[in-house]
This record gives sequence, structure tokens and C-alpha cells, in this order.
Amino acid sequence: MFTPKRASVLTTPNSARVTRSQSLKTTNEFFNSSISASGGGAHNRISLTMSSIYNDAILESFKAPLPIKIKELIFNLKSQNSFQLNATILSNGHICLVNDRKLYIWKLKKTFKNIQCNELSLPFSRSLIKQNCVSVECHNNKEYVGLCVTVEGSIRYWPSIFNEYLCVDEKIDIPQNDEVAHLMHIYENFYFIITANGNYFSVHIENSEGKCVISSKKIDLSSSLLSSVGRRMTSLIFGGGQNLNKNSQSFKSAVRYKSSPELFVLVDKSLQKIKINNENIFSMLNQASMDKLFYEEYLDQNPDSTRVAINFQDCSITKNSLYILAVVVEDESPVFCIGEVDTSTSSNDLKLKSFHILSYRVSQSDSYNYKFFAMDNQHAFYIYNQNSIISFTGPTLEFTGESKFNTLGDRIIASNFCDNDLIFFSLNHEILKVKDNSLRLSIDEESFAGTKADQSLEFSHLKSNVSNYRLNDLNSSVQSIGENTSYYSGMPRHTFDFTFSNLATSEQLALNKLKEAFQCYLKKEERESQNLIDELVTVDLADRKLDFICVELSEKLIDDVPTNDPRWAELTKAKSMNTNIIISNQLKGKIRLHDYFIAFLKKFHLWDKLSTLEYNGREIRSKFALQEHAEKLQLALVIREQLYTRNQELIDLAIQYITKNREDLNSKLIYPHDVFYRRVSKIDEIFNAFFVIESEVIKNNSSEQAINYLIDTTFFFAKLLKTSQNYCEEKKKLYENFHEDSIEFIKWTFTPVSEITSAIPSVINLSVKQHKLCNEFGLSNCSTLEKKTEILQNLFELDSLLFEEYETRLDSIDDETSYMNLKVTYDSIKTKLIQVYIKNKQIDNALRLAEQYIDLSTLTTICEMKNDPDQLVVYLEKFSNSKMAEHVVRYFIEKSRLNFLFKSQFLKRTDISSCVDKYPYLSWIKDFKNNSFFQASETLHNLGINESDSFMKQRSLVSMSKLSLIASNSFTSDFNQRLEALNRYLKYLNYIESIAEKISDMNALPVEQIPAYKPEKLIEIYINLEDASETEFKKAFELIDFLSDDQSTSYTEGQKEQIKVEILVRSILADNWEQFYDLNYPESRLNQTKFFKTLYLLKIKGENLDRLITLQENILNHELLEHLAQSTKFMYLLQACFEMLA
Repeated sequence: MFTPKRASVLTTPNSARVTRSQSLKTTNEFFNSSISASGGGAHNRISLTMSSIYNDAILESFKAPLPIKIKELIFNLKSQNSFQLNATILSNGHICLVNDRKLYIWKLKKTFKNIQCNELSLPFSRSLIKQNCVSVECHNNKEYVGLCVTVEGSIRYWPSIFNEYLCVDEKIDIPQNDEVAHLMHIYENFYFIITANGNYFSVHIENSEGKCVISSKKIDLSSSLLSSVGRRMTSLIFGGGQNLNKNSQSFKSAVRYKSSPELFVLVDKSLQKIKINNENIFSMLNQASMDKLFYEEYLDQNPDSTRVAINFQDCSITKNSLYILAVVVEDESPVFCIGEVDTSTSSNDLKLKSFHILSYRVSQSDSYNYKFFAMDNQHAFYIYNQNSIISFTGPTLEFTGESKFNTLGDRIIASNFCDNDLIFFSLNHEILKVKDNSLRLSIDEESFAGTKADQSLEFSHLKSNVSNYRLNDLNSSVQSIGENTSYYSGMPRHTFDFTFSNLATSEQLALNKLKEAFQCYLKKEERESQNLIDELVTVDLADRKLDFICVELSEKLIDDVPTNDPRWAELTKAKSMNTNIIISNQLKGKIRLHDYFIAFLKKFHLWDKLSTLEYNGREIRSKFALQEHAEKLQLALVIREQLYTRNQELIDLAIQYITKNREDLNSKLIYPHDVFYRRVSKIDEIFNAFFVIESEVIKNNSSEQAINYLIDTTFFFAKLLKTSQNYCEEKKKLYENFHEDSIEFIKWTFTPVSEITSAIPSVINLSVKQHKLCNEFGLSNCSTLEKKTEILQNLFELDSLLFEEYETRLDSIDDETSYMNLKVTYDSIKTKLIQVYIKNKQIDNALRLAEQYIDLSTLTTICEMKNDPDQLVVYLEKFSNSKMAEHVVRYFIEKSRLNFLFKSQFLKRTDISSCVDKYPYLSWIKDFKNNSFFQASETLHNLGINESDSFMKQRSLVSMSKLSLIASNSFTSDFNQRLEALNRYLKYLNYIESIAEKISDMNALPVEQIPAYKPEKLIEIYINLEDASETEFKKAFELIDFLSDDQSTSYTEGQKEQIKVEILVRSILADNWEQFYDLNYPESRLNQTKFFKTLYLLKIKGENLDRLITLQENILNHELLEHLAQSTKFMYLLQACFEMLA
């Protein structure tokens, strides 16, 4: 168990060196054993192999950063050893990442700006939505729509991915033991769904009266037509068509070349060619067994082969060809094989045009899971799985390289073509693309061999030096293999030691000239300064580049090496502008020097020339970047002079954790504190270090000691954030921090601190984690009320500062979408954090935070807890601009607390009333409360008519509508018509109720889940009941009268007579008529048949038998009576039945 020890007081340099050496050894042992070996946590560093990204023969960075939200998500999943996510790269440049029930969507952009990421909620599913089951498309060049489908077939459609609340849900009925495997966008508002067992569905999005409606149909390719096309009566009454996919199949891949009407589906071992016409009709053009073709081609090249197993993997399509990838296993030796199918001709033949066995040995596995891409118009193929990418180029498909992703926590989660680039998404390396020179290898076959040899030499050289790799060597390493370094020269600080360390020669000269001008200013040689600046602005730089060199010089000032200290002087030849050697004095000297630098920029009119720049992965005003440097200097001084006296051992351990891998510690003269306070630009790493140390102490020490560390860490977080905010407010005029432009102000507290080998969460993220740790561990393990109160007080201070950070950022956002995305995140965090105070009965603190930062959920919760509707009315007035009425209504609906919502104080408010009206299932209750019974009846009637899931629920709604109508005492013509319509519909529902038990038994369905069948469907159920009696056949006749009530379908008299014929035919088939043929007097037995009894009941009911007699010929010609109609005895008996009842 680790027990932190307070640092000993150092008296002499010698003793200090010994003590430091021992302390470092102990601390390093602690971190190596407790942290690195744990395999997780925010501190667990993930090393990248340089040969797999920057110096790879196949891949290079796509130079498109991930959104901050995605970086944090991936980091958190890694820290939890959880990889419950997948992603889809769409050809239009969008990436869709699925984690749990969240969908994150962003657009690939080659920029250093913070990429906006939309977060959407997914429908419930027992497992993650699969790859390629999400679609994002642009409609009318302005609106981005989204659609996803879960494995169970739940569809969710977003008319705008920027407005989650407009989503529409639908469910397709997929067979049991099947699941959705692929979603393909055909054209605007039309999609194609494929299941794992090879079932097909079409999904069409329609706009009806301003609302989006999802319609889905199962596609039956057995007759090369959609199963829904055909004789309506046949499908509704006599049964549907046959299903093509009766046997369990295994979906592999589906491809389509751009907007071609033809698509290819690889299912199990068969390739299907499907075409869709202008009327959305799918037809099967051909189907071929690929395993047979592959087997024959393989034997042609390997005649001695005997036992061969073919495992199809994927297919890829180009303009003129379809390529199919398979792993062929012979004698436990798997190899890749690629077959080519010609798609350039009008013929529908699916034959192999060429067949290649690749010269690459595949690792043996129980299950192979490879995907691949074929490059259009090039002999280049890229085969990949989660851990490697293999390239084959040239006419003979020679192996040309392999990139492996074997580092801890890394894998490929998505890939696709985007703007003619082949893109891969890796967890560690983010967005990669296939190098352009890698693609060009296949064009010039002669240069290919030489290039390949050169790359092999470069790789061998790289591998031998990878252990000696340093960040400062990046440019030289890249140049040594011929890469263009222009990209690296502008990389943000989170990748290199300094923000702009790798400057071009001209920029470096300009930086030196600016530094020289500043030095002249400090010496009061202002004329010389002015001359240098005039030359700098007019000759060396454009105004735009001025931002970069000013921020670069500012960062070098705060990170200045104190070379007046003889220990540092041995490490560098550079001269410091700071003459102090004591750490506190060094920091104060840097603060003064930075203040002078700001004054220098303003005096010589450089300040007004500053605009914006990309800094630390975000675009901000240059003045804010300079302010950030000044803030971090203040933080460093507070840590040194104030926090250190509160808990020295926590500060010492945090500093040792931060500096243990810094190169400055290679010198025995320099101590961790020297290194930490020298690099002020990275002072924000202390937040993560506090959290890491605290977490380890909680894990390995007593609760009392852990609580003390927890309290101090929370206090440190709050103190540093408060120092930062106070400084910003104090220096607001100095830095012109008024947010007057349209650029979002993303403060450094929101930016993750990243390195090539690790990623540290942002200060905001860490603050939320700290709150969670205090809640889950601290408050539940406190032994005294005093400690618990101290934790809550520190949390209150920290939460207030955290909310201020969000409020400041929100105030700077002009774009509505960006504003709403951040606000949704903020509101969610805010509510969760304030709930802790309610849980611990700190109602006053919860109210203070909720009122100050407008947390509508908390305000509503507390008013409900206190049963104080009057106070909630006060809040509704106070926060009316924040749409509190909508929130209050939604809150009580979600909590199922409708009694509180329908109190008199709320019902008389127009804002609450209008919000309730948006929920028809509630609006009728409000109408009841307000004695508006006629309006309630109308609402209930509409709900009942539109209810299709349960006939019992429909009956309840219609019954309540009738009672409401009677209670209204509105005896008008509308009243009588509506009452008659309600009575008629209730009468119809009785027909369903009378056979509900039989339907339940037939379909193994609870009675409550029996749907409200349409009349034509109910007739079909009645006449197909097992052992149906004459009563059921009579009721089927009666239901014909209700066919006209269905406004969506109209029936002619001829169609109704055809249904009557069908009912009578079914009643005839209910008996064995051949038993009457040999009787002397068969007429005496006819009254025992269900046909006769049915006619008798119809006659009693008043049915016109003369009209039924005219249907006798149609009955005899019915296809189901073909075996009886040939007998004259049957014809005689049938006619006798009619005459006996005439």
C-alpha cells in the first residue's frame, strides 16, 4: 500500500541531491507499479509506433482533427478498457460514431479549428448499431438529414441532424432470429435495408402535412417484383406471396457504384445482382453461386489441391468491375483470393473475368473478418481488419506493404472513400489516409520495384532508431524520408514542445527581429525598436503572420529557461531575459516581463494589428492567447506560494508525475520543481496530476487519508479556476475581452492537453470527474459531519466556477447550432452536479446555483419536493424567456407526476396550456379539468381512431370520448352525428372482442396486444378460424357493412360480392359434402351443414337470399371448390340448400 510522505527539508546541495534521488526512485516505483501496470486510467500513456503513421509507406495523416468531444469520449473508453463503439465514414465526408445510445456526427475538415460535433440519441437496442447502418445526406444543398436502423429493425429519422427533437421513429418487422446488417441510401428519402439472413426492406420518407412519415416494405424478389405489388384483395384476404429467403443466410457485403441503379449483394456464398427502376421496383437480374466459381478457378491454378474451404469476406466495386475477396484455406494454410466480375457490359451474367491468389500468408484463425477496397482505374487493393492494412498493387497484385495497429487500445473502427481519398479511422492515430504516392505506385510498374526497395531501407532505418525518438527530432525525421514538412511547421502546441517551434526560415528571422525590438524597448531604445518593427511589418511579414510570431514569442517568454541559474546554464547556450534564480522570483519576473510585452505591442501599434490564429487545436483571437499565457503565470505563482503550504506532499507528487518523462530531468542538477515551473505554458497539466495522485491514494490508502486528499484536490481545482477567472475579469479592459466578434471563445480550460504519446482530459472534464469522485467516494465515506460539510462547500465553489466557464463560452457563440450543442451538454452536466446537493439535503445551495445559472430541472424538482406550486409559478414568470413552461410540462410527463402539473395554478396559465396541447394524450385531461368536455371528446375520438397497436386501448379511448360527449350536454346536430359514429365504432370493436381469445391462442399474443384490425383483415381472420361456426361466418357477412367506414380504402359493389362469395365458399369447405352422395335422401341432412346454417342465419337477419342465389355460379367457379364443382351431386345439393330456404 502506498503511503505518501512529506518532502524532507533540504539543507545542503549534496543532501538535496541524495534526498531527491531517493525520492524519485520511490515515486517512480509507485507510478510504475500502481499506474502503468494497471492498464487504464487517465495517466496510462499509449505509445505510438512512428512507422505506423508519420513514416508509413502506406498511410499518412489526413490532417483533419477530431472534435474535442470525440477525443474525450475515446479517451474515457480507453481508460475504462471499454470499446463499446463503432463508426461509419460516409462518402460525403461525414463520420458517424456510435457509443451506447448516442450518435455523434461531424464533418471531416482539414483545419486546426475545433470541429463541431452533433450528438443525437438513438432508439433502444440490445446491442450497438452496426457499421453502415447510419446515413447522413444533404438535401437541397442545405439541410442535413439522418437515418439509422438498429439490429432489431427500429428506424429513427432526423429531418435535421441539428434538431434532435424533430426525429421520427418506425419499426420494420424482421423475422425472428434475424437482425439488420446493412443500410444503403438509394436516393433522396429512399433507403434499402438488408438483414443478416438476406431479407430486404425498402424505407421511404414522405412529407405529409408538414410531418415526416416513414413507410417501409418488405421486398420479395422471388418474382422479381416488390412483394407489395399485385392484387390487393389477394394479399389482404387470401394471403401474401412467398418469401425468397426461407433458409438462414449470412450477409457479407452490398455495393453500388455511385448512383447506378444496379447493386450487388454478397449473401453467404451467392452473389445477387439487383436493379431498381424509376418506380422504386426492385428486381433480381441474376444470382450466381460464387463458391463454385472460386473453387474451379483455384483448382485451375492448384491442380493438386484436395481439401479447400472458401470463406467469403467482402466485395468492392469500381466503374467497370466488381471484386470479391475470399480467404481460401487449404491444409490449414489460408491465403487471400480476389475474383473479378465484369460489370461494364449490359449482360447480367455473373462470371469471373479474372482470379488472383495473393502472395501473402494470412494468419490462421477460427473466423476471418477482412474488408477491402479496390481503387478505381488502378491496380491497387487494400485489405484490412481491425489491426492491420495490407496493400497489393500492380497488374499481378504484388504485396507492397503492411501497416499494423498493435499498440495498446488501438484498432481501426471505420474506413471509406471520401473526396477520392481512402480514409481510415484509428483510435490512437485518429484520421489517416492512403498516401498519394502509394496510390501512384501501380501506374508505373518499372519504378515500383525501386520504390519498394527504398521504402524497405527507410523502414529498417526507422525501426532501429525508434527507441531514440524525441519530439524535437520530428522535422528531421520526416525530412529524412522525403516528407513535406510544411504541415508540421504549423502544428499546434498540443503536438510539439512549442506552438510554432518548427518555423520556416523567414518566420524564424521575423521572430528574432520581434524579440530584438522588444529587447530594445526594455533598454528604452524606442527609436531602434520602431525601426525594427517598421521593417518587420513592411518587409518580413504580412499582418496575418504577425499573430503567429507574437504568440510564439509570448510563449517563449513564459517558458524562458533561467540561464542565470548556473545549473540551467550548463544545459543551454541561450541567454535568458529573466535574471532571477529563485522559483518564486522567476515567476514574478516572467509576469512583469509579459506585462512589458503587452505594453510593447500596444505602444508600437502591433496590438491593433492582431486578429486570430489557430492555437492549441482551436481558433481564437490572438489577444486571448496572450491572455492565456498571463493567466497561467498567475496559476503557477498561486501553486508555488499558496497551495504548496496547504499540502506539500500532494504538490510534490503531482510535479514528479508531470515531469518524470521530460528531457530536462536528464540532468542531475535540475529538480522536478525547476522543470515544472519553467514550462509555464503546460501548467494546466497539474489538474490531471492532482486527479491521478488522488485516485491512487483512494485506491491504496485508508479512507481518512483519502478524504483529506480529496478535500485538498477539490480546493486546489477551485482555487486555480477562481484565480484564472478573477484575472480575466480584472484585466478585461487590458485584453479587450468583450467577445465582440463572431469567433467562439474556447478557453484553455475546455481544451484537452495532448501529446503524441498521451492525451490528458480538459480541465472542465477533470472538474466534472472530480465532482463525481467526491459524490461517489467522498460523501459516502465521510466519518464526520465536518468533513462532509467541507467537501460540499468545496464542491459548491468548484461548481460555481465550472458553470461560469460554460456561461462565458456560451456568451461568445453566435451560431445557433453550435450554441445549442454546447448548451445541451452544459444543461445536462449542470443538472447532474446540482442534484448532489439535493441528495445531501443542501437545498439552499442547490437553489442558489439553480437560480443563478437557470437550471430549470432543479427548480422544478425542488418546487415539487416542497409541494409549492406558487413558487414554481414565480419561476415561470421569471424565466419565461428560457421556455420554462415547455420544460415544466416535459418534466412532469417524464416523471409521471401529472397531479402536480394539473393543479389550478398551472391550468389557468396560457403558456402551460399551450404546451400541454402538444401532447394529445394529456390535453383531454386538461379539458376535463377545465370542463371543456366537448373538446375532450374530440381529442379522445381522434386518439382512438388513430390507435392501431391495441384494440382494447382503442375501445377505452372511444368509450371515454362517448362519455365526454354525453357530459358536454351539447345537444346539437354535431352531437347526434358524433354519438352515432361512436356507437357504430364501438359496435365494430365488439367483433374483435368476441374472438379475442381465439386470436390470442392462434398468435401466442396477449389479448392486450391484439391490434385494432381493419375490417378486411378481421373478415379474413373470421373465415379462417379453426372450426369456425355458422355464427362466425354470419359475423363475417355483417363486417362487410363496415368496409365503407375505412376512409383510406374504397370498395365497389362487385368487390363486396366477391368477398361474400369467399365467405360462403369457406362455410362450404367447413363440412365434408361427399358423405351425402350415397344417401337415399341427402336433403334431410343438409340442414346440418354450416353452409345451410349460415344461409339460415342470414335469412333471419334479413339478407336478400335472391341476391345470394345469383352468386351460385360464382361459388361453383371458385378455385377452392374445383374438386367439388365437378360433381353433379354437389351441384344438386348446393341448389337444394338455396331452394329449401327460399
